[in-house]
Amino acid sequence: MPPATLQARCKYCPRRTIMSHLIMCPACRTDWAEMRNLAVKHMHQAIRASLIPHQTTRHCADCGIPANVYWHPDYNQPATVIPVCYFHKMLRGYGLPSAAFLAKAAARNITPEHHAE
Repeated sequence: MPPATLQARCKYCPRRTIMSHLIMCPACRTDWAEMRNLAVKHMHQAIRASLIPHQTTRHCADCGIPANVYWHPDYNQPATVIPVCYFHKMLRGYGLPSAAFLAKAAARNITPEHHAE
């Protein structure tokens, strides 16, 4: 683990990140990936069931060029998506985390190896 001076606090739990430029600790990054993958799975199921059109048939909500991806503004509602191009997906950043993710992050205990200052 890098020295504490190269680390920062996780945005969601009391643990430290691996490096100062990261906003999440490894545990939260893993939980975030699980939450994101679940939302993407729901989105793909909705596309296959023709509940929402494929993102490449839509236009970016921000600039009007053909969309490449769907952006999830709120992971509590995985079916609510906005078609955007890659550029505007990066500008929009992360959506709101799900309640399950926040509950996992809040339940993390501070142990001496994670709390070293």
